[in-house]
Amino acid sequence: LGKFAEMEERVKTIQVELIQVAKELNSCQEKIRDDASLHELEVNSLRDERDELALALEVANTLNQELELRYSDQLADYAAMKRKVGNFNLIETELTEKMN
Repeated sequence: LGKFAEMEERVKTIQVELIQVAKELNSCQEKIRDDASLHELEVNSLRDERDELALALEVANTLNQELELRYSDQLADYAAMKRKVGNFNLIETELTEKMN
């Protein structure tokens, strides 16, 4: 009978230990779920940031293209004005020579 009581006590001790291990396991699982949720939030935040940066890059590229077009138009206008001034200077020089 003593061995049976001893075995019964050991079973109860093991059951208490198993309950404690199960509690620790549940706690670890909760922490893993929390960490996974935080990780998912971070990943989503990084994706959002990436998308915002991609959009900003697209806007910057569009603006750059518009500036290049505007700049090339201004360069063409400048070249045309330079030719006109050159022509005017040439005409002025010819007139001056004829007047002398």
